[in-house]
Formats: sequence, structure tokens, C-alpha cells
Amino acid sequence: ITTGSPLNRKGLEDVLVAYIKEFKPTEKVELIIKLTHLPKIKKDFAYEVLDFRKKLGALNSMFAKVTIIDHTMTDKEYAGLLASADLFVAGNVAFYSAVNVREAVACGLHVVGADYLPQIANLPMNSVIPVKTNEVDMPKGELYAESPVCKVRRLDAQALSYAMRRAFNSKDSLRGRKAGIAASFKNTMSWEELARLVTPKPVEA
Repeated sequence: ITTGSPLNRKGLEDVLVAYIKEFKPTEKVELIIKLTHLPKIKKDFAYEVLDFRKKLGALNSMFAKVTIIDHTMTDKEYAGLLASADLFVAGNVAFYSAVNVREAVACGLHVVGADYLPQIANLPMNSVIPVKTNEVDMPKGELYAESPVCKVRRLDAQALSYAMRRAFNSKDSLRGRKAGIAASFKNTMSWEELARLVTPKPVEA
């Protein structure tokens, strides 16, 4: 499963392409893409994936199974959806809160994601299947509205496909370790604890 909005920085397209290239339609595998929303139909934002709606609509029996969920879910429903999956794939080229990744790990999922993800998202090391990244230039306006030209770390396409395949081949083992991953996550810092750690203390006069 992968989740997010259809923005270039979320990497949903990279995950979709890697999945379709790696898996055959005859394999018992399914990619679930939980979207927060679809791109604005009559607007063209540089930071959104162009024609994402059309690309999703083009999926058919020629490819391994893909399920798109774009309706609103309650917290309980979303937690159930995560818990029903075997793996979370984070294709982001930039992270802010990484809350969707932390939610997945809290539900016991291993995460395929950037090699630096455990550090920035404060995740248990045993919960991440790391993928090497390559530094690339993100054009103006593609990271977010009016963003400057900047450098980001993008998942290596071949390494991403390989990591997804490794996870698929080890799915029984991943399922057996869900409880341990969720338990490990409980021992990590909460957002409140992290905020207190990085917030400067007031200077006394």
C-alpha cells in the first residue's frame, strides 16, 4: 500500500511504475493506492502529477492488480486498511511530517523507502527496507507552489523495484513480524517529545 496526494514530491507515480514493471498480472499481488484527493480537473499545478487521473484509468488486466481508493475514510477504517496490507511503500522525494509512514509502522507494516527515512521519521531501524536515493534537481514550482529550484533525493528506480520484489518474496516473514514492528514503534519518541527536544529554551534576562 502507498498513500498520499498526487503531488510530484509524494512519488506515487514512481511507485506505480516500479510496481507495474516488476510484477506480472499472473502474480498474487495487489498495489493499493490510497489518495487523499485527485488533481483539480480544470487546473494545472506544476507540483501535481500531470494526467494522474488518466494514468490511473488506463490500468487494466495487462498489468498486476492496482486498486485506487480516493474516498474519505475514518481513522478506524484507515487503520484497518493499513493493517490488512503486508507492506507500505513511501516514494517521497521530500518529507515534512512523514505522518503517513509513521501511521503505517504503528500498524505493524514494514516500509520500503529512502535510506535516510529511519532518521528523519524517527522509525525503528528494523521497520524499514532501505532504498538508495539519487540526488536530482527539482524544477521551480514542482516541489510545492512557487517552490524554487532545489535538490531532492529520489528513489533509485531499479533499487525500488528490487526492494518491492524482496518484500513480496518475504511476505510470510513480514506478516509474522507485524506485532514486533508495532511494539518497536511504541518505544520511539512521540511528536510531542520530539517537539520539546528541538524547541529552543527561552533565554533568561
